[in-house]
Amino acid sequence: MSTLGVVNGVLWSVQVFLALFFLAASVPKILGRGIERWTGFSDLPRAEVVFIGVMELFGAIGLVLPMATGIFRGSRINVVVLLRRPARSEAHGA
Repeated sequence: MSTLGVVNGVLWSVQVFLALFFLAASVPKILGRGIERWTGFSDLPRAEVVFIGVMELFGAIGLVLPMATGIFRGSRINVVVLLRRPARSEAHGA
């Protein structure tokens, strides 16, 4: 497996893992179930809690959708270039 394949697999794993956390946090806020157990949300209006939940849902979608559809395909190359950039001591021959 090439280095790019490994980096791609790691990026996918991290993105899906974070998207699941965003999704798990957004569902109770949108549905309104179990929200009383969350600290700090009892003082907020219901519309604001739903808004926060919807934004978290958009965050989950935004983590997975670009890479799944191929939009912003070039941004993945930027990550690889930054990872392969030589250290200063290597670049100056020290």
